[in-house]
Amino acid sequence: MIRIGILGIGFMGVTHFKAARNIKGGKVTAICTRDPKKLAGDWRGVQGNFGGGGGVQDLNGIRKHADMRDLFADKGVDLVDICLPTPLHRKAALAAFAAGKHVLLEKPIAASLAAADEMLAAAKKARRHFMVAQVLRFFPEFRYLKHAVESNEHGPLKALQLKRIIAVPDWGGWTRLPGRGQAAENKRGVDIAVDLHIHDTDFVNLLFGPSRAVSSRGVRDPKTGETVYLVTNYDVGRRDPPANRRAGIAVSACSGAVATKGIPFEHGYDAYFEKATVAFNSTHCPRVTVVDVRGRKSHPKLSFPDAFSAELQEAVHAVGLDRTSALIAAKTARDSLAVCLAEMRSAQSGRTISLPEFGLNVTR
Repeated sequence: MIRIGILGIGFMGVTHFKAARNIKGGKVTAICTRDPKKLAGDWRGVQGNFGGGGGVQDLNGIRKHADMRDLFADKGVDLVDICLPTPLHRKAALAAFAAGKHVLLEKPIAASLAAADEMLAAAKKARRHFMVAQVLRFFPEFRYLKHAVESNEHGPLKALQLKRIIAVPDWGGWTRLPGRGQAAENKRGVDIAVDLHIHDTDFVNLLFGPSRAVSSRGVRDPKTGETVYLVTNYDVGRRDPPANRRAGIAVSACSGAVATKGIPFEHGYDAYFEKATVAFNSTHCPRVTVVDVRGRKSHPKLSFPDAFSAELQEAVHAVGLDRTSALIAAKTARDSLAVCLAEMRSAQSGRTISLPEFGLNVTR
């Protein structure tokens, strides 16, 4: 049994806690938060953009720590699930590895490549598994898209558009540390656009490998200078499976917090294959819809498990089997951050950015 300690009881910490109820071979044995109400199980103040609030939780049998050092020293914890704001990732992960713990870290891996590389080196030195929760890889709708691309069941993919839009939430900016100003935080964290956009950039990486170049445009908040919206065209190069040689495809994504109040969180895609269009949108087209060349619509059955439970299950399996997980390996999250940082540079400079500038191997 892999024993999990959750560090941070915010929106993601609550989501992971609930998801862990549905996994095999692992369970939550400890939590850590500085909030005494949360340590008592009162999570009603926790809100997010989906999944409802935190509610009141029965924490009987779960050890409760107010200091993360105590969580790392807890001998009843094998895997630390770090659900803290991005600027705290490096410090917490390094301390966890030093204490001999395996780590599942919420995305994005870090605010800088230097921090990401330092954590990767520490995990290697400690011989601990280091995984990052890029959960979009586990969403059933996106797993179906990956299957459709790889299986060629609708013919070759010609173009793909991804979308992820939200209004700035009333419950506070997720890129800010509690009690600190946004301007100070943005020097150490990531902009809202990157925090959202990294989901789709990571999924593009999963499908095609890191892009060779990116061309982006962005929208900034005039008060803070924070990038709140990014739209990117990815140069994924040629994809030449032996059975179907073809030129490069067009791939783009837009993400950000630019919607007006009252507009719900929206994410999805339009995938244009030679034999069908496949569409999904959490707001406007909540079931994966396939439209074939004759205009007939169908909805494929998705038999994949809940995304967050599947993600935690993957981490537990990796630790239990002592193997690296290709799906949540921290190195892939590092590469996704590199692409996002290149997108930010492109948006700021107005030019196309080559990914080798960011130390990525993009050879096909």
